[in-house]
Amino acid sequence: YGLNIFNRNNNNVEVYKSTNSGLQSNSIFCIQPDTEGNLWLGTNNGPYIYLKNSNSFVSFSSYTGEDLNKYFKNNRTTDILFDNDIIWITTLNGLFKYENEKLKVYTKNSFQNSIISNDAFKIIKRSKNDYWIATLNGLSRFNPEKEEFRNYTNENEQISNNSVLTLYESQNKTLWIGTGTGLNKYIPEKDSFVYYTSQS
Repeated sequence: YGLNIFNRNNNNVEVYKSTNSGLQSNSIFCIQPDTEGNLWLGTNNGPYIYLKNSNSFVSFSSYTGEDLNKYFKNNRTTDILFDNDIIWITTLNGLFKYENEKLKVYTKNSFQNSIISNDAFKIIKRSKNDYWIATLNGLSRFNPEKEEFRNYTNENEQISNNSVLTLYESQNKTLWIGTGTGLNKYIPEKDSFVYYTSQS
């Protein structure tokens, strides 16, 4: 309920919520620190930023100085990825890319080879400079040079379940995919997956 910050020096917990701070939502779905020590929060009204120096909260619109409320109002932010000067934001209404003070939106069927679902949960950048997005209806792989997505689904027997909940790349560069029915491991040489379920 809100953001809880634990102070290890005095063992106190500070609770920030909509009634005592600039937060517009008490539901926090992800937390990502930036290089300046601020905390970026995924809420039901888009990203909010906890500014460490001023001990205050601002919306993404206020932070950028641009009116972005039409994109993020009542739009749950599920994950935030900092990639040099690019900010990637996954939401339940598509994938957003903020670069050079411009916001680009990737949604299902917005162009050929688009993202497979607007319900995006998680994004990671792999070492090969491509991006993988976990969604409600499958797994999307984004090629930034071609500006196109390669999609993997259960229908084509590539992943065990279309409900892709989380992603992780291990130190040995193995991509792991958590789904509604088990764990998947990506095999890049074959562009395929191995499943691990409770039945295997």
